[in-house]
Amino acid sequence: MLFRRFEGQNGEIGVRDWTILISNAWSAHFLPDANLRDTGLVCREAGGHANTGSWLPRRSLSMHALVFVEDGCGVYIDDANASGIRVNAPAVISLFPATAHEYGPVDPGWRVRWILFEGIATRAYEASALWTRAEPVQPATDQLASRLDEPFRRLRELAASPSRRSQALASTLTHQLLRI
Repeated sequence: MLFRRFEGQNGEIGVRDWTILISNAWSAHFLPDANLRDTGLVCREAGGHANTGSWLPRRSLSMHALVFVEDGCGVYIDDANASGIRVNAPAVISLFPATAHEYGPVDPGWRVRWILFEGIATRAYEASALWTRAEPVQPATDQLASRLDEPFRRLRELAASPSRRSQALASTLTHQLLRI
């Protein structure tokens, strides 16, 4: 993927050409204004792809993420679940900061969308059991894919025209996606 750093008219730093389609894959990266971090939750990345076999290597993130599995099946592995958890769509995988994990599809593959986010609001969401470290894979309703379409369409649009306003709106969409 090709990313170019830029400085906007109001001094904000961002990246242009975030959204790049490669074989039905896309990713939008947000570099939020420092003041937006005080709002409690910021979206750092959103994306999606269809995958027929490759796994992400074992890694730890510095922020939270949700992976929405819309179609297909796969496996999720972390230290607490070393033998793996079967993931059958529709499902949501919750990824926590500093938790080493890996996941990927099994034959015939899967279609996923994801968001990466951070902020103090994540503590409130975790305390209210919106997601839990003990059960990182949760089943979702059959309407998952249709409920994701509009928020992810908007995230792609917002990433294409970076500004403080688009960053704030991306954070609002992240709150919406956390409730799905």
